[in-house]
Amino acid sequence: METIFINGFTPITNKDGEAIESALTSEQFNFLGGEVHVKIKDSEPKIETTAVTIYAHANSSDDLISILLTNDALKRMGYEKIDLFMPYMPYARQDRVMVDGEPFSLKVVTDMLKSCEFHRIFVLDAHSDITPTLLEHNIHVISNKAFVYEALTHIVGLHGYAQNDKGVSENEFKATLKGSPLFVSPDSGAFKKIFKLAGELNYKDDIILCNKARNLNDGKIIAYTVDKQDLEGRDVVIIDDICSKGGTFIGLAKELKKRNAGKIYLIVSHYENSSDVNSLKDSGIERVYTTPSIGKVENTIGTYGNLVTVIPFGDFIDLYD
Repeated sequence: METIFINGFTPITNKDGEAIESALTSEQFNFLGGEVHVKIKDSEPKIETTAVTIYAHANSSDDLISILLTNDALKRMGYEKIDLFMPYMPYARQDRVMVDGEPFSLKVVTDMLKSCEFHRIFVLDAHSDITPTLLEHNIHVISNKAFVYEALTHIVGLHGYAQNDKGVSENEFKATLKGSPLFVSPDSGAFKKIFKLAGELNYKDDIILCNKARNLNDGKIIAYTVDKQDLEGRDVVIIDDICSKGGTFIGLAKELKKRNAGKIYLIVSHYENSSDVNSLKDSGIERVYTTPSIGKVENTIGTYGNLVTVIPFGDFIDLYD
């Protein structure tokens, strides 16, 4: 399986610590009219396999177009089985039409991707079941289980539990998981995923269910509810798929503090790096754990120090699998 990295995607190692290098290289630029262009520099490669994986961020509409163009160029070069590893699914949150006059954005994007006839498309922690439903048979949604497990071992380590050179062992982790920290579902929509995750991780403690009340006129959050009045100083971890501006988590963390929460951690699969890290810290959030799924997470250091910890894909995904 050959590889090509585009849109700034630069994985460093796989799970075995082996460096992953791009077998093919490409040049991307915009014409003066604004159109995206892609040129694969290996114009006459010695194809030893007809299979290739595109590793790509999809941070913008231009990135989406470059994926489509790269796929076309590879097909014209003789590649037949083309996989796409695109960890963040663009427009995943626009998975329905809310009001008349709006497009079904996710369907438009998935139709574009389906037209490429990829052999397989890999995404991490899709926002809802609508994405795999629309992409149909060739979609492989990577669960957040391994990522959350990795983040939790970091948190357990921060509490001073015994670690070996590769982090907390599975037996140690399962022994210490009960009681530290409490899982928090930020809303009822996330609860089903967290309940399933808890079972997979052998988590036996309470899951704290929270919810948001919105102003129906402008959609702004006006109140948060927490289904436990006193958290008795227990540390908690909020688990969700996406952090955008962070307003939901800031308000929720403040409410959890009112309920006597100890340290608050946030684990999100996708972090847009558009949030105010100082406000996140002021709300009581101790650390944010995320992945490089959106290529905007470098240098996320505020005046309060390093708040965001990025866990590389190679720590929890076999990128060659």
